[in-house]
Amino acid sequence: EVPRMLGRNVSAPLSAYKHSIYRIPQDMLGSMLVQDALGTFHGVRDTTLYSWNPMRDTIVRRTPLLAARVITEAVRRMEISAYLHFDRRGRLWMFCKGGGAVRYDMKTGESLTLGVAEGLPNVNVYAVLEDYRGNYWISTDAGISEYNPTTKQFRHFGPADGLQGREFNRVSYFQSPSGEMFFGGVNGVNAFFPEDTDPNPTPPLIALANLSTTLRILPSAMGDTLELPFEERSFQAEILALEFTDPKRNRVAWKLEGFDAEWHISEANDQNRLVNYTNLDGGTYRLMVKAANSDGVWSKPQCALQVTVLPAWWQTWWFRLGIALVLVLAGYALFRWRVRQIQRRNRDLEYQVLARTAELGDANAELSFANVEIQEKNLELAENLDKLKRTQKQLVESEKMAALGTLVAGVAHELNTPIGVAITAASTMQSRAKRFLERLENNEPLLKKELKDFTTDAAEGTAITLNNLARAADLIRSFKHVAVDQHSGQFRRFELGAYLHEMARSLEPQWKGGQHRLEVHCAQSIIIASFPGAIAQIITNFVMNSLLHGFQGYTENGVMTLLAEQHDEAVTLRYSDNGRGIPPEILHRIYDPFFTTKQAQGGTGLGLNIVYNLVTQKLGGMLVCESIVGQGTTFTMTIPITLSAPVSGMTVREQEQP
Repeated sequence: EVPRMLGRNVSAPLSAYKHSIYRIPQDMLGSMLVQDALGTFHGVRDTTLYSWNPMRDTIVRRTPLLAARVITEAVRRMEISAYLHFDRRGRLWMFCKGGGAVRYDMKTGESLTLGVAEGLPNVNVYAVLEDYRGNYWISTDAGISEYNPTTKQFRHFGPADGLQGREFNRVSYFQSPSGEMFFGGVNGVNAFFPEDTDPNPTPPLIALANLSTTLRILPSAMGDTLELPFEERSFQAEILALEFTDPKRNRVAWKLEGFDAEWHISEANDQNRLVNYTNLDGGTYRLMVKAANSDGVWSKPQCALQVTVLPAWWQTWWFRLGIALVLVLAGYALFRWRVRQIQRRNRDLEYQVLARTAELGDANAELSFANVEIQEKNLELAENLDKLKRTQKQLVESEKMAALGTLVAGVAHELNTPIGVAITAASTMQSRAKRFLERLENNEPLLKKELKDFTTDAAEGTAITLNNLARAADLIRSFKHVAVDQHSGQFRRFELGAYLHEMARSLEPQWKGGQHRLEVHCAQSIIIASFPGAIAQIITNFVMNSLLHGFQGYTENGVMTLLAEQHDEAVTLRYSDNGRGIPPEILHRIYDPFFTTKQAQGGTGLGLNIVYNLVTQKLGGMLVCESIVGQGTTFTMTIPITLSAPVSGMTVREQEQP
């Protein structure tokens, strides 16, 4: 049964109310209900705000903004009801113990949460009233707080401000038509007009007391001047705030100009407001002070004391002037002594210069004779250097031709087999054909089987001849490309993979009869513009070194691998074998000219030196060698895919490798 108030007179008798019987919806049972001016009842249960119109028998369910859920979550967690109240602007206030207060505008959906995070001293809220200035007065378990929605600032009041206590009761509040507010607590009721609680605008007066130094006690007054000798460069004083409305909440602040960078501020409950400064340097200081009343209204800073600390005797101007004069005289004496030292040193140097000049004259005479001998030696060395360069060039050319001769000998030996087989097959077919023609001329009878055997033998012989001649032609073509490139040194564009396979075929005769093999891997078509002859000479040197130094006397199943890869504008050629490897103590010398470990077997020591010069100078690339004894050797050569310009003096021939 919900009573409906007929009039605004809160002191009207019970007969002034009309009673109506309503069946409250199940969702709103157990919650506090409040009725707005339109007759709609509102209540909070769980996390939902219910609005029930008994005339239309309709229920509207609202979920306020996330800020408003503080109330509803607190209600559900603590199993208590939220208290509801409409302010003068028709906005709904929800508050409860443990949930703070939330103002919710059902027209716009906007909400305002007031909790500890916003400055409320306690989350147990028992009442919210709005004064005629639009400020909210909230009773909690920590007294009464005033909230200004414009500045979003709180003012808190406790027992020191005249409250009956810190704790208040639920639903124990009232606001009279005159604006007077009533809040009931555990120790009684507080009644007040909000405008009577406005801050006190008058700051307190300031006084200075108990002024003393380390040696004496002095009378004190605001604005006094204190002069201290250097031995007595400390003082202390007490700052008093003369405002007696609530003296315990008065605060003071002080700053010693010339010493402090910031103000020192005392706490409201700090009764010890003693200023103490020790070991001040010589100079003039001003003690600035200010004070605030219990409402936080500060006075203007003012000078409480002017302190002058006299300097020590060693800090006086006459002492410093004397020190400066002593330093100047000492500097002048040092200068004169230094000048005399320099003059004496100059005389000694003059004597030494004369003696050294005489010695140099004798030495120049000897050098003149020595220069003639040096010039003769230089001419002799120049002639020897020219001879050495010609000899080195001849050795390089001989090494190059030796590699080409090795290819020629190997290819010539390799051609014997296919050409010999082709000649044998051709001569056999020639004799069979001659005999067949004689039988035809003599009119000898021929059987069908004999004719069939002759044609079959002719086809097989022709096939054998063609296959072996094709094999010889292929070998000659590969050798031709390699030999011509290596001998002529021409610059051209060619397909690297096909050229490397031709190189492999031309080098096969070098290990014919053995189990060695050369594997070429080039996964993609790589077109480069370079010197194929130089590349052929490099690969030939690598293979011959593997056969001579890596496999000989070590393994009969040597594997040589040649891998070509393209990376952007460069090509990497990686040659490796599984031979005996190069010992670490000679690895750093393999590119030195005339260095060889096979000198007794006719080695010249120029092979890898030529390879290094070809890679770094002619091909414009880099060469790196890695080797582990017992595991083999790897040469990694990186050259540009297109040379910017061929070497001067070389013949240039542009040709696409088919």
